[in-house]
Amino acid sequence: MVEGQTEQAQRMGKEKPTALKSIEWVVRDLDVKGAPIGCTWVRSGTQVDKLTATSRKVIVQLKYIGKGNRAHLHGKWVVYTSIFEGVTVAHEHESDSEDDFVEVEFIEDIFVTDIGLTWLASRWRVLEEFYREHFPSLADDPGPVTVWLMLAETSLDQFDRTKAAQLGQDIQRLLRSALPDETIRTVWLAATHGVLDPDEHGMTARTWLRRIEETRLASVHQDDPAFVPPPPQPVVDEELRRAVIEVIHTVAKPLALASETTPYGVPATGLVPALERVVTEVCADLGYRLFLRAVKAYFVSVPADGDTYGEFVALGERFGYPYWVAREGLNDRTD
Repeated sequence: MVEGQTEQAQRMGKEKPTALKSIEWVVRDLDVKGAPIGCTWVRSGTQVDKLTATSRKVIVQLKYIGKGNRAHLHGKWVVYTSIFEGVTVAHEHESDSEDDFVEVEFIEDIFVTDIGLTWLASRWRVLEEFYREHFPSLADDPGPVTVWLMLAETSLDQFDRTKAAQLGQDIQRLLRSALPDETIRTVWLAATHGVLDPDEHGMTARTWLRRIEETRLASVHQDDPAFVPPPPQPVVDEELRRAVIEVIHTVAKPLALASETTPYGVPATGLVPALERVVTEVCADLGYRLFLRAVKAYFVSVPADGDTYGEFVALGERFGYPYWVAREGLNDRTD
């Protein structure tokens, strides 16, 4: 868990940076109840003795490799060295060959709390902050549709190419499905707490999804004109579909009530049947993430000491989600 200051590794314009970028993290290990994290945070490399790792600060230095690198054609930051503050180096490369650097993905996963379309939907929680940063004057407000499309563009800076492409894959899964437009609108409303209703802006839900994908692809093609989106690859495994439906049913009643009687935002009427259709007719993975996003948006209780919470987390692990995708944002209070 990241508790301190973080700076995300991202692209830095056309010039290739030569200096190392430093990130300072304060980290805690859930297994030791907030004590110094010791050796367990690093996925590979030399382990640090827990008894000597008295600091909870980790200094990570990243090196940029440009788009000419054959292993990372789109350009990215990779881990150069990582150090516990005040102790020995936890992981340092002896070779300066670009192919020898460790992928930055394991660091990204520490703070990835959602991916794809559900990551975009989760941005409703930071709209106020986004407006303050980009449109400090009300006179400059371009309107909610433009703002949401700007948020979609930021996925290119938030994630590496693989995770950024998930947004397009999720959209194509829905667009190519036979779901009624109202079903797609319902799950979008629930995932965003009803703060942007395509109907209110003269669009069907499918038209809105196409606008998002067109905006995202236009940004991608600025850097890589030859980019071809990967196929949707929906998860259609029947066992996983049944598992998602079973988890949905554990909180179906409170979720339905909360989504239809919300004090703000457009209500998402018929949410549970809509989610079930996404799971059974489109994709178990996307259906589960839309369900999780709705549970978090409406603050449905999922106590951390209960069986339901364990089922949520276990199913996320079966889908291979980054650690916090299922956990972050759940109303898991036990009091």
